[in-house]
Amino acid sequence: MATRTAIGTFTATDADKDSDVDFASITIANGASMIVGVNVTGSTSPSGATWNGQNLNRDFYLRLNDAARSAVFSVHNVTGGTGTLNILCDKSATMVIWVSEVTGLATTSTLDLTAAATGTSTTPSSGATGTTAQAAEFLVGNISYDSATTTVSSWSNSFNAGQNSQGTGMSAAEGYLEVSAVGTYTAAATLGASEGWSAGIATYKVVATSTRRRFVI
Repeated sequence: MATRTAIGTFTATDADKDSDVDFASITIANGASMIVGVNVTGSTSPSGATWNGQNLNRDFYLRLNDAARSAVFSVHNVTGGTGTLNILCDKSATMVIWVSEVTGLATTSTLDLTAAATGTSTTPSSGATGTTAQAAEFLVGNISYDSATTTVSSWSNSFNAGQNSQGTGMSAAEGYLEVSAVGTYTAAATLGASEGWSAGIATYKVVATSTRRRFVI
């Protein structure tokens, strides 16, 4: 079983124009996974990320416009501690992000599937993934949209509403769900007003749990 803990929402600007954005004092437990949802403004894209000397994978990235760019980064089985999350860009940028810690995920080959889409409406949707590799998976949705005042009214497909990071005319909203059946999955939500959006989903394998049987003779 996976357990998610919200670490927080953050906003930062690359003030020194060195093509990276820093978020200080983020703590993740030893052996856990760190998952980061991102939206970024400007003519740039988040190309990579590090935390405490550990590289994060960019699981997906999709752009609609300069204020609706959805990306999710993750790193698994971390060496725990407190450190600065550094997100690399090719130009100066402002970002809003959310950070979650998840325990109980597989320590290797953790990422299974992704899907992503863009549009302009009140109903952002990632579109469906392919069929998951195993029954027990942890699903993460990130919906980036071009408003700092519109909120996510509800998530669809039984997703739990997570954090919503807002600022500088943009938002990044988190949704999550643990599933126990092989299938195709979609991260979708309803916004309080029509906005340009970029939505994505990533599915992560939950570590297999062994079942012990006791025989009485």
